[in-house]
Amino acid sequence: MIDGDGEAERVKPTRRRRRRWLINGGLVLVLLVVAGWALSGLVRNPSEDATRALRTVAVQRGQVTKSVSASGSVVSAASANLNFETSGTLRRVRVEPGEKVHRGQVLASLSSAQANRQLTAANAQLAVAQQSLDQAKSHKADTAQAQSQVDQARVQVGQAQEAVGQNTLRSTIDGTVTAVNGQAGDRVSAGASTTTKGSSSMGSGGASGSSAGSSGSAGSSGSSGSSESSSPSGGSGSPGGSGSGAGSSGGAAGTAGATSFVTIADLDDLQVNAQFAEIDAAKLAEGQQATLMVNALPGEKVSGHITHIDPTASASGSNGSGTVQYGVTLDVDSPPGGLKPGQSTSVSVVVSKVGDELYLPSAAIQGAGAQATVVVLRNDQQLRRAVQVGLRGDQTTQILSGVAEGDRIVLPAAASAPPSRSGPGGGSGPAGG
Repeated sequence: MIDGDGEAERVKPTRRRRRRWLINGGLVLVLLVVAGWALSGLVRNPSEDATRALRTVAVQRGQVTKSVSASGSVVSAASANLNFETSGTLRRVRVEPGEKVHRGQVLASLSSAQANRQLTAANAQLAVAQQSLDQAKSHKADTAQAQSQVDQARVQVGQAQEAVGQNTLRSTIDGTVTAVNGQAGDRVSAGASTTTKGSSSMGSGGASGSSAGSSGSAGSSGSSGSSESSSPSGGSGSPGGSGSGAGSSGGAAGTAGATSFVTIADLDDLQVNAQFAEIDAAKLAEGQQATLMVNALPGEKVSGHITHIDPTASASGSNGSGTVQYGVTLDVDSPPGGLKPGQSTSVSVVVSKVGDELYLPSAAIQGAGAQATVVVLRNDQQLRRAVQVGLRGDQTTQILSGVAEGDRIVLPAAASAPPSRSGPGGGSGPAGG
């Protein structure tokens, strides 16, 4: 008879054997899984992995464009830098910055007491001369000398009237006052005035002389033309850009005239001045449409068109050496709110375009000209094909022959897959994968 202790001792070895069997079975299962995975790696087709790693793009149909670009700045289509033609003391300033004015409107005036006295004296001299002439005629005497005196007196009256007129400053354009440099009581010097309209600039010189000091200012140059203003102090405008002449300034404090006394700009009619490299400027023509990206208005595309191309080039660099560039003026078609003179812009002009043509990303094409080829992926096989290319756009290239729409083209390893959206280089639709 077996007691309870003997039965318990027989059960313990049985449990140990079962636990050992389970552990060994688990190890065998793990080994089988690892062996199966290794075997599948050995029998897998390497070419399938290589095919899956390829990046391809489809031949598509759409538009291909070629554009040139440059940087520029917004300017007013019409502007004026105005100065008095004579020196004097400011009697009254009739406008302030931000005020709209029209052509011929009086902007400011100088104290004209002396000029008026000179005009009164000249008129008196003319009256005396005319009386002498009338008496000579009534006595039937020689009137040659009397007539000469009358003529001279009339010239003096004209000069005196001109001097009175020089004490009044009038606007030469319709626009908005952007700056006023002086107030009543200031002593101003004679200066040059410059009016710019479109690509032309018209200047006028002023009389010299000022007891408080001499200061001349040349007007800013035209938007793409040259400024031909002159200043009694020797300032002159520079062609092509906006600049002020260098004049000497001195005298007592409160003297205005070191810059333009009044500056006016037409803020309703804006243009863009840009400088294009010579190789790009050769592709431009008046009337071409352009896209303007204004740094101060991110995300907003402004349309414009070319209205003027400088006939002569300007070289960048301090000594006139460097990149040869041509100034180009573009009209802004519909100025958006917030567009102001002085803002910097990026200008892009489409110079070539084809539509409804086969195209590929330029990165997919190897070689150039008659040696241009692509790699076509067909039934997991890579086949090199010669292609005839047409217009090479900014990002895409027109394909004339060699492949068909929908063909999958292998991108070179160093190339990036093109974006799926349409871009400046042309083309639209998915780029492939």
